[in-house]
Amino acid sequence: MNKTLRNLAFLFCFFISACGSGQFETNKELRVQRAKYEAQKKAMLLEAIAWPPSSPSAEYEGNETSNLNAASGGVLPETEDEKVYDEIDIPKVDEDKSEQESFYQNFLVPKWNENLKTDVHTTFNNISGGGTSLNDALEYSTEVLEAEAAIFEAIQERNIIETGLGLQTTGSFQAGSQSLRGNTNGLYTSVNSDKLLADGGLTNARLIVANNIIDVAYNQYLLTIDEVLLVASQTYLDYERNKKIHRVILKTKEVAIPLLENLERLKLVGQLDATKVLTAKQTFSNLELAETEVLLRLAVVSDSLLDIFGAEAEKLNVKSSDIANSISDNNILKEGHSFEVEIAKLNLEVAIGRLNEHEKSKWGSLSGRVVLDVPVSQDNAGADASVGLIFTKTFSDAGRHVQLKKKLEANINRKQNVLSTTRDATKVQISSLLEQLNSLKKTKELNETTKSNLKLKIDQLNKQLSIGSTEFDELLQSRVELFNLERDLINLETEISLTQLGFLRATGQLKAILKVPPTLKREDL
Repeated sequence: MNKTLRNLAFLFCFFISACGSGQFETNKELRVQRAKYEAQKKAMLLEAIAWPPSSPSAEYEGNETSNLNAASGGVLPETEDEKVYDEIDIPKVDEDKSEQESFYQNFLVPKWNENLKTDVHTTFNNISGGGTSLNDALEYSTEVLEAEAAIFEAIQERNIIETGLGLQTTGSFQAGSQSLRGNTNGLYTSVNSDKLLADGGLTNARLIVANNIIDVAYNQYLLTIDEVLLVASQTYLDYERNKKIHRVILKTKEVAIPLLENLERLKLVGQLDATKVLTAKQTFSNLELAETEVLLRLAVVSDSLLDIFGAEAEKLNVKSSDIANSISDNNILKEGHSFEVEIAKLNLEVAIGRLNEHEKSKWGSLSGRVVLDVPVSQDNAGADASVGLIFTKTFSDAGRHVQLKKKLEANINRKQNVLSTTRDATKVQISSLLEQLNSLKKTKELNETTKSNLKLKIDQLNKQLSIGSTEFDELLQSRVELFNLERDLINLETEISLTQLGFLRATGQLKAILKVPPTLKREDL
């Protein structure tokens, strides 16, 4: 329970320092602090949920400086005390309630001062308020934040294992007889100190597994970044595509409307069949229908960009040309690194490590122990101490060790199958993307040739129009055909970029090509 209270005090003090003492040096540092806080908060919630009270309630009083000073292990300077307690209200535990009930209530129902609420909102919104670049999309992403928090949770698990190598000290009180041989009744306190000397490599095996789990979390973090970048880039390319198509539609309508008006005049003077006019109007209505569809698509994509970036599409400074140039300036066919395959490999290593950890557990452990017994109130009893080595080993467990080994071996087989399947799926995905990319490029070349020929035809029709040998409906039809070709080319160019982005994502090159580095570095963890 004391450990729980100390952890809570640590979290409380950290939260105040993060929110009330100004901004951090950089946005990245602030994001790391937020991820650590999320991991710590999750651990504290799990600890609190372990013993829910029946009817939680608490009383609060402001400016109780002794509570925070005791929890933090020291006394703040007077001026700093006044500054801190002007901003927050410290909960006072109702002495009539149980320790667990009061802690549960105080933890889940904190009485934050309005100033602190503002500080929290302002400080953390620096990393989650949205922005106009791909970096901002990452910082706005809750998926990336959760992946960062998962890394720090894994690091905490490793730190817990490492504490087992240090000196372990416990205390206890005993009321009764210290020895049945003599009259030594009373109240005693005992202090035990243990130090692990050897455990057959069990702790080292656990640390190896813990580090592998951190590697899994880190690669999942990198994968999450790539997925967010992919969605952000593809969505913005889709937005730019529809804007280009809309501009082409407006340009085509600007040319087509006068042609349609001339057809109407020719019909009125009896020089043109009404059927041709109706056909021309149908052709023009297809153009207007295409405009309606594009505007609808623009609205949908704009909403998606708002969700991804936290900013309106018109304010984004990401350009589709920037993404396309970043891709074309690099050889995307080079050897890549699939994060899915790497995660599957690491999960297999974790499974193998757990089996190794299980095998090491059979050797037992050797510890050094110092015990001090001190009488508090006694009859004919004196203080006593003992020093020795403690060897602990399980000699029989009714077959539990063997059954666990079989279970862990089966888990290794499953992870091997997952790795093999993931490798095959990645190869198929990459091969399919390359084939799709080549097909799109060939189709684009054909369409560009067709577009050039159609432009020549339109030029000839315009020349013939000046001498009266061209009909307006034929020219209108050619203009609409040109629009369809230009729209197809825009779609093909966009699909090529989208496919290239998918290839970079599948081969783990997306962050490097788009020049968006991760906030966390593996060597710093």
